[in-house]
Amino acid sequence: MRPRRARKMPFLLQSLLTSQDTGPSSLLTGLVAYWTLNEASGSRADSGTNGFTLTDNGSTPSGTGKIGNGASMNGSTQFLTRAHNAALSFANTDFTIGTWFNQSSTAGVQAIVGKGGAVGTQQDYLLYINAGNANFHTYNGNEGTWRANPQVAVSAGWNYLLAWQDVTANALVLQINNGTPVSVVRNGVATSSSSTFSLGMGFASTYFLIGTQDEIGIWNRLLTAGERTALWYGGAGLTHPF
Repeated sequence: MRPRRARKMPFLLQSLLTSQDTGPSSLLTGLVAYWTLNEASGSRADSGTNGFTLTDNGSTPSGTGKIGNGASMNGSTQFLTRAHNAALSFANTDFTIGTWFNQSSTAGVQAIVGKGGAVGTQQDYLLYINAGNANFHTYNGNEGTWRANPQVAVSAGWNYLLAWQDVTANALVLQINNGTPVSVVRNGVATSSSSTFSLGMGFASTYFLIGTQDEIGIWNRLLTAGERTALWYGGAGLTHPF
């Protein structure tokens, strides 16, 4: 009887295991910040090298995350912020944001990640959910006027959302749960301000998230399709250091 051939490990899984076992993951390249949000309460540490610790507002508690704990927000007073840093501004450069989120309620407009203030000249970018769709805006310096607005449908439960600005392609792009990216033309260069960066809140105490966020990463480059698939990890999610 002929011996059975060993089955090959799927390429993606093999590459992930290889990167974790033998050297740094490519996902560490260009990483601006990464928050696992595993803390039970208080400030949330940046797992990257820049030390962008998030300030707790409203005694934001932990909840069951996608991986370990997440930050659970009540839709009115609980959110996380970081004072302006130039590394978190991306007026005319490539960048990518990735995050897991799980809404407890779908009521109203709910911000996930944003950087902006009360007036138009302070509004940089916003990733939010409205009427069952995730939206991604960059702004042009006039209040409420955005450069583009790709949308993707949000499912119940945990979702993994990636948003990126591709300067060469002149596009803003959204991808949810490793699906097909949705791209729209970017209408000019976005604002770059000294406004506050926030999770779970929109501009100047508006658009609060009702639900839990987990595993938020920001890169100052575009991720490859393989890297995006790796972060999705078959729906299980991947955490720092990848």
